[in-house]
Amino acid sequence: LPILIAALSLAAAGMLIVVLRAIVLPLISVALNLLTVGASFGIVALLFQGDPPPFGGPGYADIISLLGTFTIIFGLSLDYQVFILTRMREAWLDKHDLEHAITFGIDRTGRVITGAAAIMGGVFIAFTFSDITVIKQTGVGLATAVLIDATAVRLVLLPAAMRLSGRSTFWLPAWLDRRLPQP
Repeated sequence: LPILIAALSLAAAGMLIVVLRAIVLPLISVALNLLTVGASFGIVALLFQGDPPPFGGPGYADIISLLGTFTIIFGLSLDYQVFILTRMREAWLDKHDLEHAITFGIDRTGRVITGAAAIMGGVFIAFTFSDITVIKQTGVGLATAVLIDATAVRLVLLPAAMRLSGRSTFWLPAWLDRRLPQP
């Protein structure tokens, strides 16, 4: 699991650097992804560990469930990120105003992201009715991660982190800019 987390985090950061042509914003994004996954794993641990576990099962989080949850959530979260962050970058390039970029990105993508998360959350909640512990744990992990990511993380923590990083949010060194593929 740690190798998978490191590999996907590096791959996501690299891809986002190319797409967004920035260093800080992709790092914020990957850090928030990891926060979402950590919160999801915490909910799974809370509900499936103990004696007796509140949601049943053997009393531990199954590694297959955790691997599946991590990879699926990382991919879904990247979708959200590409939607919202590319809109923010467009607004940044237009006016070089961070507040405008944040507001524009959320205004243009907030409803779509929230609607998609609600649909996926509903589908993932259906998994929780399974008698198979791995499927139930995966459903709980995915549903909580999608709902946390699309609400608290993308609509609250992302703008806050961007405001804290200020104008460096969209910074890219000139030498790297010259080496990246041009849009």
